[in-house]
Amino acid sequence: MEFAYVYYKIGIKDFSKKALHDEAYALLDKLLTDKLERTLSSYGEIKIMKSGKPYFEGEDVPYFNISHTKGGVMAGISSSAIGVDIERARPMGQSFFTKCFSSTDLAFIDTVNLTTAPLIPWTYKEAYLKALGTGITGTAMLQGINLPLNHNAPDFSFDYFSEGDYVGSVYVAAKTDIEIIRI
Repeated sequence: MEFAYVYYKIGIKDFSKKALHDEAYALLDKLLTDKLERTLSSYGEIKIMKSGKPYFEGEDVPYFNISHTKGGVMAGISSSAIGVDIERARPMGQSFFTKCFSSTDLAFIDTVNLTTAPLIPWTYKEAYLKALGTGITGTAMLQGINLPLNHNAPDFSFDYFSEGDYVGSVYVAAKTDIEIIRI
């Protein structure tokens, strides 16, 4: 049975990288406990791919991914490869979009209300790359992924949230409903 669950938390006061990293793993532990009734520590050692993507080794285990940004964290688990990305909205100049997005992307971006969610296109692509396990390897990689991805494709699912100053996206390499919950 396919599944995908995501928790996110915003309003975190300690912006240090270590504190956000620890908060993301605490959120992952809560997610695993709530949804799969197993703690993070019960899955054993977490390994890291060359790309930086974490994974559990050696068991029939869920796929997982975490992300953090100034004041927010996100954790996702799935029965298939998953990527999550959370960003805190900030002003983006046209040069940012031109450097990171193709002309096809820019045409799509013009159809999205970027006043309320300016980083949806960025998080969209980053979640996709994290699910693949490649990570972001430069703007050329980002420009090679054209928006909008086909949401009706039988082999993946995508969803996002936008709340206040925060935007988050989830990509799962299987067709399934994605449950996103703020904690």
